[in-house]
Amino acid sequence: MIYKIVKEPEKVLRGKAQPLKPEDLNTPALLKLVKDMVHTMYDAKGVGLAAPQIGLDQQIIIVAPPNEEPMAIINPVIVKRSLSTNPSEEGCLSVPGTWGFVRRANSLTVKGLTPEGKPFKMNAKGFTATIFQHECDHLNGVLFIDKAKNITKLGVVR
Repeated sequence: MIYKIVKEPEKVLRGKAQPLKPEDLNTPALLKLVKDMVHTMYDAKGVGLAAPQIGLDQQIIIVAPPNEEPMAIINPVIVKRSLSTNPSEEGCLSVPGTWGFVRRANSLTVKGLTPEGKPFKMNAKGFTATIFQHECDHLNGVLFIDKAKNITKLGVVR
């Protein structure tokens, strides 16, 4: 199933998503949801997707760097960020037609759970680290436009 992407200013994009409980993990419903989120993200030509972007108040993200297998992380937490940062151009499926430069950590460590309930930990750098930060922001009601500089919308700088 392909979900409809929720767009700014929908309220669900600005709230803090709720963590999943142990009994929510490794269920047919969650595994189907994650698979559908991956399909939805690829259908929209994205590299990441957070549950609030499909209208769900849950801490689920999909991270899919180009040419890599997508990762689904439940209740993700960035536990360490590099002091070195770099601005890069970002867009968002929930803010279509808009781009801006966001300064983010070059590398990070993220922890969470797999949909099956197994511990997940990853050290990410570069574009993968950027995707993690962007998607984790969604779980806290933060959109890239809140942090971006030189925002461009429909070819007009504002």
